[in-house]
Amino acid sequence: MSEFYLPFAGITKRPYDQDWLSNVDRYSIDPTMVQFKDVWLTQEHLNIVGIFGRRYSVDAFPHVVRYREHLYLEDGTHRLVLSALEGIHEAPMRVIDWQTYHG
Repeated sequence: MSEFYLPFAGITKRPYDQDWLSNVDRYSIDPTMVQFKDVWLTQEHLNIVGIFGRRYSVDAFPHVVRYREHLYLEDGTHRLVLSALEGIHEAPMRVIDWQTYHG
């Protein structure tokens, strides 16, 4: 079996509680270009229909949380995986800074 290249930082569980995210106005955060190699995926399993099937999304930009100098993907896993399969290695994302909401 050949080795699989993952163009992301890796896959891990979120090191922070998600409850505070419901209070964040994500759409007020301007997207910024982010390299996939700097993003930790937080979803271990993917739905193949979500990657190749019809997708409905409220926001065109993935949401990433910056927590202790690392970036964790909150929303947009299927979009980023499809982009990576197409050879894309960076995309505009809304980066939510954990420190901004936790002083």
